Amino acid sequence: MRITSKGQVTIPQEIREKAGLIVGGVHQVITHLGLFGFDPQTRRMRLEALHPGATLEEVRDRTGFDVMIPDSLRYTQAPTEEELRILRELDPEQRYTRPKEE
Repeated sequence: MRITSKGQVTIPQEIREKAGLIVGGVHQVITHLGLFGFDPQTRRMRLEALHPGATLEEVRDRTGFDVMIPDSLRYTQAPTEEELRILRELDPEQRYTRPKEE
């Protein structure tokens, strides 16, 4: 299954301001696979860091477009037990914090 959205759209700043969009749009995307940003020149999405357990193959398979992959890849840190406890308290129905199926 691929979950994506519309790519980077260029909108004149005055239209953005009239709509109440003061900041320049999306600058990062966080998914269950990793942290993504955008190349400043091309505005193409690029992988900035993989989450523990995720692989580059998964990113390529589950992304509906050609995402940029850096030569040197970073990894995010897994949440601590205390952070997981707090997140699970905030998500009692486990919509977002459901344990990963083996």
